Amino acid sequence: MARTLHMLVLGFCVASASVAAAQGDAKLPTSAEVKALLKSEPINDANWPAWRQRLISWFGDRSRQTDEAYKEAARYVGARAGNNRGLPARLERDHIAWYMLANHYLDRQPTRPEDLASAERAFRQSVAIEGEFARGRRNIAMALILQVKPFQARGKGLTPSGDDPRLAQAEKQLAETA
Repeated sequence: MARTLHMLVLGFCVASASVAAAQGDAKLPTSAEVKALLKSEPINDANWPAWRQRLISWFGDRSRQTDEAYKEAARYVGARAGNNRGLPARLERDHIAWYMLANHYLDRQPTRPEDLASAERAFRQSVAIEGEFARGRRNIAMALILQVKPFQARGKGLTPSGDDPRLAQAEKQLAETA
């Protein structure tokens, strides 16, 4: 179990680096530019196609300057999902919309087990639409790992609390991102 968890963490790191490397060298805006864009062109039904393209081009941003746009996109898509946890027809075949919906569930505070399960389902839908979406596969693995409580505190160390089939599923998703 401990070896599996270590391999999953290593796989997650490698997958994250692979996803970031595949993004290219798009010019990234500053946080002030993102804030100005969100004010002049709010994320809404009319502007979603333009924002969708921006978000895709900014996926490799490690500076965190575009984070507010991703958070706003998650809020926008989450508001469209409503209580049924699905998306309206205009977004139901949009893998980025499903990806943002999953992030909406992960951003809820406090995060509840049903939010983690909903995030997993939305990430899976994103990958079902766009099978080569490595970022989606990586995040399926993340959602699965977050649902598992693999360790319990014992004294000063942490020990495995048992096998969980979601760890094997997470490992499979990570393997498919490479």
